[in-house]
Amino acid sequence: MEANYLKKYFSAVVRRMFGENLKRIRAEKCMTQIKVATLAGIHKRYYQSMEAGSKHPSILIAARLQKAFECEWTDLTRGL
Repeated sequence: MEANYLKKYFSAVVRRMFGENLKRIRAEKCMTQIKVATLAGIHKRYYQSMEAGSKHPSILIAARLQKAFECEWTDLTRGL
């Protein structure tokens, strides 16, 4: 049971940190959530959920976000 708890805890921490990175990059680039979602080809609600830390992206979606932001992978994964 403890292993399951740790897995869920660390998954939540990673989602939250990834979401914080998305918010930081978006603010630095002066972009709206809708603009990022449009450039990445994803629904705005999905993007909002990632920023809020309640959803995590697949590798494909993370690659689309990296391209939309024109940033380095290290920017998206800072602190993970």
